[in-house]
Amino acid sequence: MGRLSRSSVIPAAPIEIVHSAPGSAPSDDAFGLLYRPGVLHAWVIDGATSVSARPNKVLPHLSDAGWFARALSRELTTCLRHGELTDGALGRALSYLRDRFVARAGPNLDHHDFPVAAMTYLRVSRDGARYVVDSLEFADCFHLTVPSARTRPSPAFPLPPPLPKIGLPETGPMIERMRQRRDAQVRDLSSTAVTIDAASVVRGHRSRRLVDMESDIILGSDGYARVWTEYALQTQAAAMADLTQFGAARGLHKLRTWERANLGHGRSPKAADDVTVLRFRLGAPTGRGHVVRNRTSMIWRATPMGHVEAQHLLPADDLRA
Repeated sequence: MGRLSRSSVIPAAPIEIVHSAPGSAPSDDAFGLLYRPGVLHAWVIDGATSVSARPNKVLPHLSDAGWFARALSRELTTCLRHGELTDGALGRALSYLRDRFVARAGPNLDHHDFPVAAMTYLRVSRDGARYVVDSLEFADCFHLTVPSARTRPSPAFPLPPPLPKIGLPETGPMIERMRQRRDAQVRDLSSTAVTIDAASVVRGHRSRRLVDMESDIILGSDGYARVWTEYALQTQAAAMADLTQFGAARGLHKLRTWERANLGHGRSPKAADDVTVLRFRLGAPTGRGHVVRNRTSMIWRATPMGHVEAQHLLPADDLRA
């Protein structure tokens, strides 16, 4: 992504990015951010876990869900470099990806073989003393605005080790029910997810909000939201207060520690899920940060001594064949 000159006006800047797969396989999440003059674009895409009997039809080392999330993220970057994310632009990107998917996966596919995803996209700009946040949301990725707080991050950047027994059963009534639901999502657009079909653009929800200064914007996938949803370890308000004070990396550590101790919790079909969190501060200067990563996890934090630009980050496993 292109760099901006120091004279460019940036309405918000990233201060933390957390991206983690629970097991040894690459994450099915993707994320991106792009600076344009006076505008910050940011998004999180959560590829829904494949229920196909052949979950790696496009690339042998990456699930179709992970491929779709990453490929769609790249299409968003290309689109936003030259214009805005209109419904027409998103529809054209999805049509292109469907053609690519069918070319690699083959024509004899059931509806549940096609990938779907949740997505939240934000466009942040400035209007006088306030900020304008335009959003496009599909399914259960989240974004929240919270008061800024001085973060007191831990001195280390702990990367969680892979958890065992991550995944869905290959046979049985649970996976059959999930395939029937995926059939309806793809065939009938029965949910608010974005599918690899231009018709699903209509399932997205657009909104606009005005936000005051001294605020942070947090985008995330539902793997992090498990803290206050499936697991009910904290209220959403308490989880956001901890995140703004101590950082999302600490929240990830607590989440994975609980999941490791409760692998048989039964509160969700999967014992753990991918986690992606992007945190931005309105009015903050652009900067660089420090990143640590392994095969399945990455943590980036803004720091005066950092040398990695956040807009150049990619998930731990890219689209290389």
